[in-house]
Amino acid sequence: MILAIGIILSIGPTIQWLTVSLITSDAPGIYESAYKTGLIAFPSLEAWFEDGLYWQFFAMAAIIVIFSFDSRSAGRIFDRVALSSFLTLSAADIFALAVQGTFSKGDIFQNILSNLVGGIALAAIVVLILIFSEYCYKALGGSTTARRIAAGLFCHSSRHGFNIGLLCG
Repeated sequence: MILAIGIILSIGPTIQWLTVSLITSDAPGIYESAYKTGLIAFPSLEAWFEDGLYWQFFAMAAIIVIFSFDSRSAGRIFDRVALSSFLTLSAADIFALAVQGTFSKGDIFQNILSNLVGGIALAAIVVLILIFSEYCYKALGGSTTARRIAAGLFCHSSRHGFNIGLLCG
């Protein structure tokens, strides 16, 4: 689960940049808002992987998992993922703004609003993964071990090992 959340977190800055560019620009489309009149310069595959796999995303994902997965209720997991995501991302953003020296009210507001929306979206994705894993677990026939392994391909929490019964009770 840490890997999945880390990868999802890694696309957050790009989504935030494109969304804010679209909202704050007079241009009619995302491309014009984000890139103005310039052409998109696609990174190399190596640079793309490096940008997406920063250790900070996985550290934040580990914090989110640690504070979110001690419940078996989908609603409680949703609430905890949304709240821990918002707090973790906001703390990381405020720290980054302070280190970069670009600490402004506008940047803080933009990051907090983006983190609130992003935390809720991440919580929804995580709960959907867990619900799908539970469905796989219940729908598959065979031994309990085989069903857990199959469902575990979709959901693996470092705190619970291959315990796919997070929502099964």
